[in-house]
Amino acid sequence: MERLRVAVPRRYPVRVPGRDRETPENLLAEAAVDRVVGDIEVATTALRLTRKQFEYRVAMSQRDELLRLKRLITASQQTRTRARRRPPVSKLIDQTERRAEMGRLAQQEAYSDLVEWCRLHLAKIPDMGAAGKLSAQFYDSDFDTTLFEIWLLSRLSECLTAKLGAPFAQNQGSTVAGSSSVSRRWNASGTIVSLYFQAPLSALTGEGNRWMYQGAKMLGARPDLGLVCEGVEGKRMVMLIDAKLRQRASGLLTEEVYKMLGYFSNDGTQACKTGAIVYHSPAGHLIDGRRQRRTLISRDGGVVEVLGIEPGDIGGTQRAMETLVEHVLRFCRPVEAVRE
Repeated sequence: MERLRVAVPRRYPVRVPGRDRETPENLLAEAAVDRVVGDIEVATTALRLTRKQFEYRVAMSQRDELLRLKRLITASQQTRTRARRRPPVSKLIDQTERRAEMGRLAQQEAYSDLVEWCRLHLAKIPDMGAAGKLSAQFYDSDFDTTLFEIWLLSRLSECLTAKLGAPFAQNQGSTVAGSSSVSRRWNASGTIVSLYFQAPLSALTGEGNRWMYQGAKMLGARPDLGLVCEGVEGKRMVMLIDAKLRQRASGLLTEEVYKMLGYFSNDGTQACKTGAIVYHSPAGHLIDGRRQRRTLISRDGGVVEVLGIEPGDIGGTQRAMETLVEHVLRFCRPVEAVRE
């Protein structure tokens, strides 16, 4: 009897590579975004900010930008039908570090910074399932960098109002040479004083930046805050302010000072030479009766103020803000004579 032979086509195992955005590092980034969004929402609630207030619009602008980033991170999850609970942050940190060691991360330095931030800010608190759902009791004494910048914006705005009177305009998405930024404007006897949040250097100075990549776009720069004073005779003064949530026992912020000098060098007008660095001084603005203030000057009239402040030190913060506003008052001499 002949054996029946059945023809069976040959089969070879084939691995089909696919991309999945739901990786440990992306889930860790999502957790970081949720934390900062939660910080912003808790802060606006605790400060009782209303929708009409300048600081509220700044905070919501930052929150919305973070939520847009989160949608990019989690875009692939929109097609999934089953609910997913994010693994604990500690597990995500371990998995991300292992993937980095195996060389599976394209931007290892960036993810290393993310891991360190999450270990510092997230590992101590319960994991978050969604933005805005975290109670204030979960927060420790760390003061988020973005909140520090918004807080400084608010305090400086209050001090300007105390010296110059109520602002005549406040806008979200207002433009300075086409730049989107949140601003407030005061009219100081004909001199227009404008306060901007994270506006590009070229928009603040009104000229393109001095440095550029060969055959490519200009080298960008974006200080945290910008004060622009425009006089009736066309005179203009730009003050650049960087908020640094860093602590220095001696008050010497060499790296930050050179960054400010880099802003000056990159200014296309070469006229910008007034700046300030505001850093976190846990002991407050006054220590043993001495102000946490260092002033750098140049031969051509440049000034950089280095000021240490603590959010809980209300009186010291007020003195520090007055130091910054004093430069505006010098530019607006008629106002200084009336108000002081």
